[in-house]
Formats: sequence, C-alpha cells, structure tokens
Amino acid sequence: MFSIESTSSESVSSLMGWISFACWLLVYTPQIYENYVYKSGEGVSISFVVIWMIGDLTNLFGAVKQHLLQTMIILSIYYTLCDLVLLLQIFHYRRYHRQRAAKTVSMNAPGSETGNVVSNGMASERAEAEETSPLLSRNDDSNQLENTKGSPKSICNQLYRALNYCSQALPSYITVYGLILVIGFLGWSISQNPRLDPQDPKAPPPANDGSGNGNRPTETWDITAQIMGWISAFAYLSSRVPQIFKNQVTKCHGLSLLFFLVGITGNLTYVASILTVDRSPDHILINLSWLIGSGGTIFLDLIVLYQFWSYRHERADSSIIREEVTS
Repeated sequence: MFSIESTSSESVSSLMGWISFACWLLVYTPQIYENYVYKSGEGVSISFVVIWMIGDLTNLFGAVKQHLLQTMIILSIYYTLCDLVLLLQIFHYRRYHRQRAAKTVSMNAPGSETGNVVSNGMASERAEAEETSPLLSRNDDSNQLENTKGSPKSICNQLYRALNYCSQALPSYITVYGLILVIGFLGWSISQNPRLDPQDPKAPPPANDGSGNGNRPTETWDITAQIMGWISAFAYLSSRVPQIFKNQVTKCHGLSLLFFLVGITGNLTYVASILTVDRSPDHILINLSWLIGSGGTIFLDLIVLYQFWSYRHERADSSIIREEVTS
C-alpha cells in the first residue's frame, strides 16, 4: 500500500498525471473499434482527425525538442499512428462501400442475368412498395405517435431502449475505465517507489516526465516549447469544431461516446496534474497553453456529449429501422 500525505501535492499531481497517461493510451480504442464493427468511418469528421493529428505532431516535435523521457516520445508517436489508423479506416470503408455499390449496379445492369430477373420483377416490387408506403415515413409516423409526450407506450419504449443500451455498452465502459485505473495506479505506484530515493547516489537523475513527480527540475521559459504548445492547443481546440457541425448531420451515428468520455477524463486529470503540483503565477503562465488547450477541449467535448443526448431519439429510431430492414 502507498499512502498520500496531506502535504504531498506532488504525489497527488503524479497520480493525476498517470491516470491521464492511461486515458490517452486507450482513448482511440473505442472509436477504432466502433468503425470496425460498423465497417464505416462516416461518423468521424476527416477535418477533426487531420487537425488533431497536427496537434499530435507538434506535441511529438516538442517532446523531441525538449528531450523529454522516451516514454513520452513513444506516446506521441503512438498518438500519431492512431490518427493514421482512423484516417485509413475512413478512406478504406468509403472505398469498400463504393465498390459494393458499383458491383450492385453492374449486376443489375440491363442485359445481365441478374438485371433481367430484376427487370421482370420490377413491376411487382413497385406495387408492393406503393401498397406498403416508404419504410422511413411509416416508421417516422409511428414513432411520432409512440413518442407522444406522456404516452405510456412512449415511456416503455424509452425505458426499454435505455436498458438495452446499458446492457450492451456497460461492460465496455467498465472494462476501459478499469484498465485506466489499473494502468494509472500501477504507473503511479512504480513512480512512488521509495527505493528510488533522489538522495541515493545510485538513483538516476530526476527527469521532467510531465506527471508531477517530486524533485522536478526548475521550470524555465522556452520559446520553442511555448510555440509548439500554443500550436498544439489551437489544433486540439479547432479540431472539435468540424466534428460538432458533422454531428448535426449524422446525429452522432458511428461516433463512440466512450471516445469522448475518456478524452474528457484524460483532460480533467491532466489539468489537475498541472494545478495540484504548483499554483504560482510563473508555473501557470508557463503551462498556460496546455491548460487552455485541455480546458477548452473539455468544454467542446461537453457540447458533443450534449449532442449525443439531444439526438438519442433519432439514433434509436434509425436503429429500429435498420433492424427491420435486415430482419
């Protein structure tokens, strides 16, 4: 067991830093998995990923320039690789669906065997379509009736959807946040190892790993690091804007809620790791770009969370439609 003394602000900062580290280690996993399951990357804005990658690249450059720990440099490289994976998924699945559409058109072209069968049955299909009316409009009308405010059926439907969503999503949420806590506390425990006494001549010299460990070196104003920090902050903030606009069209379809929840957790603990270790004006000024970048991103991610909540009925209705079509 490792105890935290009440006066040990650096130990608390270290714990927050390691939890933040664990969040950033796992933050991409939910969205990459979401794209894989649905074989689509249309829920993610390309501009969002590209601008975010610019922020990660400036972070990588700053880490190398400042001679940070190799783990921080490796993590920056990992961020960039995950950005590339998201971009590759988006373009791969777009190409995949275009090829499927082209194949369907060629199979149904006049003169082909499939095309003749389709043309022979076209009249009966049109009649059935006119008789039953469009599926979307039928579902929209029925959903409008079912979702009438105060309707017992509407309340039952919403309760069923909520329970169904929780039963499907809760295990993944518990798994991801469980891993975050395990990785975070494990890293913090190792960093607090009493055998690594800084007064021990055999102990390695302290390094600024950004996690708020004790005996941190004196902070100095570095113009290159500040430029990289402000570019990175601007990139992280502006990356959310195209995603927010895209969500107005897609209703957050294909977007992982857990992706943004973990991001908010990572930014909150990152800000906490900076503010708990030292709240002097000089310390805040030196870290201002990172504080603004993380704090502003939290605000924008909360807007995305509101969009998830606001568009929940549209996503649920379209999910029912997809199930009826595929059944």
